[in-house]
Amino acid sequence: MITNKLKTILLVIVATVTMTFTSCDIDNPIPYDPPAIIGTWELAYDNIGPIDPGSAYVTKFAFYFDGTGSFGFFNKLGFWENSPFSWNLPYGGYVSMTYNDGYVEREYYRFVNGYLEISATSSFYKYTGYRSVPRSTK
Repeated sequence: MITNKLKTILLVIVATVTMTFTSCDIDNPIPYDPPAIIGTWELAYDNIGPIDPGSAYVTKFAFYFDGTGSFGFFNKLGFWENSPFSWNLPYGGYVSMTYNDGYVEREYYRFVNGYLEISATSSFYKYTGYRSVPRSTK
């Protein structure tokens, strides 16, 4: 009787150890679809109307696959400036951007007819629309 109990316990231990050391195939990771927000986006319009691509009001967002990005704009002297940030998509339809100076910006986003629309509020009462900028082949 004791030997049957020992055999049962040994069998449970062997099964547990076997299951513990069985793992997924590392060479075939689960496919990951990158978020649609990845890319470079140039200001095209706001809730009032279109923005002239050559104007000083043009801004650009760049979201990179590694979770970094930048916001580009013309400064008060008319020179183009880039502010780097790290970003993530926590939940709730917004993007969280943390700039190098520690400032955190949370903006709601959505896609409308291929444009990225960004707003400070979930109602999108005021928003800006960005067109995708093709990647350079250089």
